[in-house]
Amino acid sequence: MTFIFQKKQESTLQKKAKVSLRDSRLAEFESWCLKRGISISKKVEFSRNCIAGHGLKAKEKIENGEELVRISKENTISKSALLSDAFKRFVDVDQHKWVPVILSLMAEKSAKHSEFDGYINWLPDKLENLPHFWTKNEHELNLLGLKEQIQDDNERLENDWILGKKVISKFPDRFGNKNLEDLKKEFKLFALLMMSYSFTEPENEEETKEDLFCATESTENEEAGRFMLPVGDLLNHAAENNARIELDESDHTINAIREIESGEEIFNSFGEMSNSRLLHMYGFAEKENDADDAFLAPESIKKGIEEFKDKIPAIQAKLKLLEKHGFFEEGIFVPRKKPAG
Repeated sequence: MTFIFQKKQESTLQKKAKVSLRDSRLAEFESWCLKRGISISKKVEFSRNCIAGHGLKAKEKIENGEELVRISKENTISKSALLSDAFKRFVDVDQHKWVPVILSLMAEKSAKHSEFDGYINWLPDKLENLPHFWTKNEHELNLLGLKEQIQDDNERLENDWILGKKVISKFPDRFGNKNLEDLKKEFKLFALLMMSYSFTEPENEEETKEDLFCATESTENEEAGRFMLPVGDLLNHAAENNARIELDESDHTINAIREIESGEEIFNSFGEMSNSRLLHMYGFAEKENDADDAFLAPESIKKGIEEFKDKIPAIQAKLKLLEKHGFFEEGIFVPRKKPAG
């Protein structure tokens, strides 16, 4: 897994301070897990030296099929008890598939004594690698073919904010009595964090995260519900993963799917995704990715077609017809061919 597009330089002191704080929160997260009764095998440990920073590593050899972690449903977050009366009052919010998760994270973050404090505090407070925050790099979004997708996400977030704001405005004390402008920024942060970190309800497990902000009105009510899974979201991605998260109606488990050597990082798989999709959803790309694709911008497609002007009769008329029907409004993603040999 390779992170790309670092947006700003930080001083060595700033980096050390940030790493120290983040590492201490990882230790607090692990302590919180043990206090909450989350079962963690003695063969694994929380580590700050993983491919993407924090992750899970093997302390000793693990056999294929071994259970590594067990998380009960009461240790997940979908609808916080802090907002139970709010969800009863606003049925449309309660029935939404992910807005309750966003509001629950915000409420737990604002609470003085949240039962999820060790987990909530560990979650990142910035997601600068996600392209949604590349406000000054529209050119890069165009090159990657992500501009339209990010615009669609932002439109969906605006609609979700209108829904969430009803709860926030009625129960401001549950959200720290902050001003709406700050809460809107917090809502966006937790919405995108939820997009990257959340899991799908077990009965809809086959649905993928990539559909989260891409639903049409006709399918929105049929989408899977979301929830946050502590420890499950600690695992990093690898196409050739060595572990799998299995979701059940009561307990969720992390299980080895092959032998794992001591010192080896434990990986989940987010699915077979191209680098453009991984970047869009998670803010990273893989150096070696068999599922990768390439983006062809509309002007490149048009230019490529025009190169065959001597072989295609009435090419200009055909280009105009394609343009009339919106063919050149968006680019297309095509699979990358692996080099021969």
